Amino acid sequence: MAFCSGAERCGDGRMITVWNTTAQNMTIAHESGTEATAAARITTMTGADVTSTGACAATFYYDGTAARWILVGFQN
Repeated sequence: MAFCSGAERCGDGRMITVWNTTAQNMTIAHESGTEATAAARITTMTGADVTSTGACAATFYYDGTAARWILVGFQN
């Protein structure tokens, strides 16, 4: 995820919201597919990829202990 580079720059407890205003679907890949950097990976609460059908908003929380972004909110 391009919100930060390395856990020290992500900041434990940081929250961000991504807003997709297009008609294009957006997929949030659980464990971020092929992302090599653990601190840039996403964990979804379902354990599976989450996909929108067009416009959506997704909120992420950075867990420094887990070194992961956690998808905590998704509105399709």
